[in-house]
Amino acid sequence: QLVIQYVRHRAVLGANYHRIDWTSLSDLPAPPRACMRRMNFLNGNLRFRKAVNRLCSMLSERYAKQLEKSQKLSSDKDDCRLFVQSRSSKGVHNSFSPDVEIQVSSLNGEAWDDFENKSIKTALAEILRCKMMAKLDVSSQNVQSQYEDWNRYVIL
Repeated sequence: QLVIQYVRHRAVLGANYHRIDWTSLSDLPAPPRACMRRMNFLNGNLRFRKAVNRLCSMLSERYAKQLEKSQKLSSDKDDCRLFVQSRSSKGVHNSFSPDVEIQVSSLNGEAWDDFENKSIKTALAEILRCKMMAKLDVSSQNVQSQYEDWNRYVIL
């Protein structure tokens, strides 16, 4: 849940915006500060970070296409203002303009952040695999460190 909310928010903000206002995210599995620490820890692992960036890029492209499509529809109707209706994107708040809500549906009838989509599902599975590997790396480092400490005392 944390990773999903994080990548949704990052996709909306864009590739060059890395700061997250954790208090603006809803549906987090823990308090915002704990989620921030957890994601910072996980992003410390290069494989995990690359997998997250791949999914963010994929979602950003889908989001951009959705915005393009909605703006085209809006201009085709000779409507001066952009009216975009939000049906998905739970937990993502648009801080750019209060007049514009985030449109998320009908990218060929599919939400831009549909985690049931095959390619998105595969990218998310890769992130979760990297998350598990990051945890294993940390635990193996802890075991090795404890073993080295124990070895020092035995040799003395």
